[in-house]
Amino acid sequence: VSSVGVRADRRRRVYLRALMEHQLTTTRQRGAVVAALRATEASIYSRFGYGVASSYATVTVNRRRAVLREGAAASRSLRMLAPTAAVEELPAVYERIRSARPGTIERPAWWWASQTERHLQRDQPVWVLCTVDDHGEIDGFLIYTSSERDHWDDPNRAVIRVLDLTAIDETVELALWNAAFGLDLSEWIVAPQRPLDTVLPLALTDPRAAVVSSVEDETWLRLLDVSAALSARSFASGDPVVLGVTDAIMPDNSGSYLVSQDGVERTDTEPELYCGVGELGAAYLGGTRFAALAAAGRVGGEAEALARADRLFRTPQLPWSGTYY
Repeated sequence: VSSVGVRADRRRRVYLRALMEHQLTTTRQRGAVVAALRATEASIYSRFGYGVASSYATVTVNRRRAVLREGAAASRSLRMLAPTAAVEELPAVYERIRSARPGTIERPAWWWASQTERHLQRDQPVWVLCTVDDHGEIDGFLIYTSSERDHWDDPNRAVIRVLDLTAIDETVELALWNAAFGLDLSEWIVAPQRPLDTVLPLALTDPRAAVVSSVEDETWLRLLDVSAALSARSFASGDPVVLGVTDAIMPDNSGSYLVSQDGVERTDTEPELYCGVGELGAAYLGGTRFAALAAAGRVGGEAEALARADRLFRTPQLPWSGTYY
């Protein structure tokens, strides 16, 4: 979902609520299970059943101090692509190598063209550096631009800005970081919108050379069909728990759900844990714990039931989309 708004001379007339409720119900009628968006204002969307399901951070690297530990990165050769060639070649590469990390989404062809063109139209140079495996296949790519910094003592220093960094695994990702460390005449590398659990600081001989900061909400998730959404994901091992869900906009979502490692089913059993559909959306990808939501006064239930729910919903990695739209 994108570009939701109300005209300036039509505000405070309940148009936004009518628009959002119509959009959510008709989207569900067309078969959608969830809706996702990036929020310009964080105070709006929880009232419509959205929850913050993933977050990202900015990684800032001092290039001169950044040295990878021996054996951290995969051994890869590099290949440079022109931006126009990248728009043709990378969509298929992305679908082949993109992470199974919760929250990643498909990128249609128009997305690639628009992302590259918006930088070229601003007269910003764009470079695309790829890693190539032993079979000649691209298994990672780094898309970046640079901005000059007007230092009186060294006017040639630049800031490298990472626009996209995608790799088949973390060792290849580190190989791309290592390639970025070799970009001469640059002082800093700034990579916004990176996952919170990036391994880069752990892989450096000086972990302070990479600073993770500016954490922001990324994906706001709204479960349109709670039963279908819960049934579509897998759960970790653990004892079952009965969730009680309330949904004011789509009341047929309200009810009790027995969640176990074997699946999900609706039940008449009394809930052990009570939450709104927005809180369930926040926990759905594994990025927010039910216990944390309970501590914030947003979820009800005994500590033992909260712990069971957190074990079932946990994921190996924190959720992250990595695709801005």
